[in-house]
Amino acid sequence: MSVVIQVDSLWKKYRLGVLGTGTLRHDFNRWLHRVVGKADPYAKVGGSPESRK
Repeated sequence: MSVVIQVDSLWKKYRLGVLGTGTLRHDFNRWLHRVVGKADPYAKVGGSPESRK
């Protein structure tokens, strides 16, 4: 069995700093927690809620 995958002109656009963790995976996880109403998993301990935005 032979599998052939060809991709042309593939790119992604990612605006760093919108959520600010530095990786897409962590930003998505942070966004998901915010949507579900859970605490920010990457919040600094003892930080104010304003510093987590």
